Amino acid sequence: LQHGAVKLSQSGAIERYVSGLVPRFAALDLAQQATDHMFSCIKEDVLLGCAKVIFGDVASAPTEVPKLCDKWFAVVEGLLPADGFVLGLDYPTVADLAVLNMARGYMPFGAAYKHGKYAFAPRHPKMAALVARTAAAPGVKEYLASSPSLNLSFLDIENK
Repeated sequence: LQHGAVKLSQSGAIERYVSGLVPRFAALDLAQQATDHMFSCIKEDVLLGCAKVIFGDVASAPTEVPKLCDKWFAVVEGLLPADGFVLGLDYPTVADLAVLNMARGYMPFGAAYKHGKYAFAPRHPKMAALVARTAAAPGVKEYLASSPSLNLSFLDIENK
């Protein structure tokens, strides 16, 4: 990422920097920011596991993807509220967006789910509900509608 004089690599550093540019995210207290960061780190762990399968032994996907996702998504499911957003605010934050990314991002998540024949929604209903709420939030909804990289019209994972 290059933003003015700032040059960064590593997704975690970039996510933290960009979220700090959003006034409502920058105003979060330390515990809220740490919770957001924790969800981002979980996303990165899932991403790494999915990438290892997709770019490594894709034939192992039907075995490895469910093991990986059930492990991490059980953790996520246990941290999610029954309604609303992760931090209990009126709007989604980085934590909610990290869960949305895991659910709707194609590479490597969606590709892993496709090859692993894995549908998260039936196994993790709170996660599916949070994804739906986050995707419908003002700003997020419009972004998703215009984003070719996060448009699931080519891969109907959510409805399986």
